[in-house]
Amino acid sequence: MELPFYLNFKDFESHYYDNLEKWFEEYHNTSEIDYLKALSALYSPYLYYNFAEDKVQADAFIEVKDCFFPYHERIGISFCNHCEKDATSKKD
Repeated sequence: MELPFYLNFKDFESHYYDNLEKWFEEYHNTSEIDYLKALSALYSPYLYYNFAEDKVQADAFIEVKDCFFPYHERIGISFCNHCEKDATSKKD
């Protein structure tokens, strides 16, 4: 079974038990712990645990911008691994 990769917690949470049920249908001799380990392996390249703030955080952020390219679709993607730091410093 290919585990779905959710970009927000709300979708992850709302589909958790459906995906867990599919996991049990495909892997008969497993437990929920095995499912959680598979999820951990899936998300670990993109998340890390911040011990100072006691929470899980994204390792990098993707910011989608509305850009204009003549003769092409209007889309642009920039990778931003300091966006959260900038947002935090603006709050202070």
